[in-house]
Amino acid sequence: DFLRRHIRDDAYEPGSIHSDLLDLPWADVLTTNYDTLLERAAKYARRGYDVVSAESDLPHTRGARIIKLHGSLQDGTNVVISEEDYRTYPERRAAFVNTARQVFIENELCLLGFSGDDPNFLQWAGWVRDRLSSSARRIYLVGALNISSVKRRLLESRGISPIDLASAVEGE
Repeated sequence: DFLRRHIRDDAYEPGSIHSDLLDLPWADVLTTNYDTLLERAAKYARRGYDVVSAESDLPHTRGARIIKLHGSLQDGTNVVISEEDYRTYPERRAAFVNTARQVFIENELCLLGFSGDDPNFLQWAGWVRDRLSSSARRIYLVGALNISSVKRRLLESRGISPIDLASAVEGE
């Protein structure tokens, strides 16, 4: 309730970047965002997306999906926000964990607007690395990262290739 009162999702409209991103040939879009901008932009995308807001939606989807891993402001019932939510996520959201792991195994990942520090992400990426080692697909972290050389090496040791756009958006 606090989030819905203070974050007016309906006060914002998806921008052209949302539509352009969804027009790319993604297998799936995994998002930890609570807003509904991607779902609303998907209505106008050139290809169809099924929205997965809860684990019970997974068996009823086909093709490209927008998977709301941390819930949505729209219903507010599946929001992952507290330390306890993260701690219990693997048990309480096992179907999402398995889905994310499978996506990590089958696809190159492109992380946009994401720090790469999410505890669930680190666990899933580590699980895939433990099983597939050098056969694991690359994960690309794209954004205005402005990361140090130490963090870059840490990410690269985890199979994550940072693409730092900080200099491209300098002064924006």
